[in-house]
Amino acid sequence: MDVKPRVSVVIPSFNMGELLSDAIESVLIQTYKNYEIIIVDDGSTDNTRKIAEKYLAKGVRYHHQKNQGVAAARNAGIRLSKGEFVAFLDADDLWLPDKLELQMNAMHEFNVGIIACGYRLVDYVSGSCLSEIVRKNYRGREELYKTLCISQIIPACSSGMVIKIDYFRTAGYFNETLKIAEDWEIWLRLAEKYDIKFVERPLVQLRVNIEKPNYRVISNEELYVRQVIKERVPLKYRSKSYAALYARLGRSCLARWDRGRGMGYLLRSILWHPFRIYPRDSKNEYKYPQIWRYYLLIKSLAPGTLIKIIKSFYPLPQ
Repeated sequence: MDVKPRVSVVIPSFNMGELLSDAIESVLIQTYKNYEIIIVDDGSTDNTRKIAEKYLAKGVRYHHQKNQGVAAARNAGIRLSKGEFVAFLDADDLWLPDKLELQMNAMHEFNVGIIACGYRLVDYVSGSCLSEIVRKNYRGREELYKTLCISQIIPACSSGMVIKIDYFRTAGYFNETLKIAEDWEIWLRLAEKYDIKFVERPLVQLRVNIEKPNYRVISNEELYVRQVIKERVPLKYRSKSYAALYARLGRSCLARWDRGRGMGYLLRSILWHPFRIYPRDSKNEYKYPQIWRYYLLIKSLAPGTLIKIIKSFYPLPQ
């Protein structure tokens, strides 16, 4: 009788007591049964400890530490793990019941040590699906690594990754100095050394509150993503990587009616790389960001009448 590998499920939580129970329950109902659950309480001041302690009788392990950030919490969970594989689940996310089983089957099928999956963004108030991201498997490691370097897209959400624990010992743990992009930085290190494959299905629900958007601070995103680009992205991909960063920041600023900064970021993006950033993907199989830089720049500069004329000849998404 084959013994299935054990998966250590690390759930970092900082003041997520309101949602933590749902996350734990989504693990307890997994069809794949050889797992352990480790809750890392990153200095919560709410009822996180009380919620976690309700599950101790079910074998859930609880670890409390002073607040150090999600990277440190995940690292603590990895070090406490007793399984052959580690899976992460943020306390405000949920797994579908067959998530681990499908990923561990894929791990065996592809003969790899890292498996990702698709996910859905869900409004946790209404339960409605806001969007769905499912990426196809890349033709090779270099293609995935190149896309990862340029687009700053992690292979999946952090809650969708299952990783052989030995890989952290060779590639290193999460960088605890990064407040943003700590997940992208470690996936870069892992993708440089190891193959990453996907279960091409949405197996995770990321719960968001659309009534209270949690915007990342633009200046922090620029600071930390630039740091990762400088330290981790090879020179041959760096110009496109900077261009993708500033295109994203420019679009974000314009969406917040910050026209001046938005135009500045778009111009910086074009200066870094004036041509196509991502490979052609007519079927949108790889979900590259759709940021029409020149269109957004013209739109931010031109009067409304000119925009209507441009759109009549060359329609583009808003």
